[in-house]
Amino acid sequence: GNIIRGGYAGNDRQGVFHVERPTGEKIINQVYQMGKKVAEGMLDSEGMRQGQWKEYFLSGDLKAEGEYQDNLRVGAWKYYNAYGEVEQTGKYWKGLPHDEWIWYYPSKKLHRKEHYNKGKLEGEYIELDTAGNVVLEGNYEDDNKVGVWKYQLHDHLEIGEYQDGEKNGVWKWYYFNTDEPAFEGEFVAG
Repeated sequence: GNIIRGGYAGNDRQGVFHVERPTGEKIINQVYQMGKKVAEGMLDSEGMRQGQWKEYFLSGDLKAEGEYQDNLRVGAWKYYNAYGEVEQTGKYWKGLPHDEWIWYYPSKKLHRKEHYNKGKLEGEYIELDTAGNVVLEGNYEDDNKVGVWKYQLHDHLEIGEYQDGEKNGVWKWYYFNTDEPAFEGEFVAG
């Protein structure tokens, strides 16, 4: 059979375990915490994570899967909730969120869509409630809210503009079932 080498804390596996064939060929590395496998994938000779990895909840259920390059997350990743459903998907660039990230409710319905550029929020952002209604919508530039944003709260809609991440200019509140703004306020740089 395969040879499994690693350390123990008491009777529990702890830390990195190396799984290899009797020939000495490495098959996979496994990471343990208190006897539970929390991750598995390949480590290079310097102990850096490389290639496809899977990460697990202490329950043993899959928590995340994706690729590493020199210990940094790269490419497409998927994260799961404790029920085994996809909770979020997105891409990394050298360990930083990059491109489109999508979050899901446990019902598998869309929760949030956001865009990143090398770790900073950039571009369209949208958030939905469990019924699929838009509750928040706007744009980011270099991690700051910019331009027109809409907030749809329980009983009203707020619309206004951001400049350099702060509320700026006229913000309007509309209560549902009315056309007239119920409240109008002016912001100057927040």
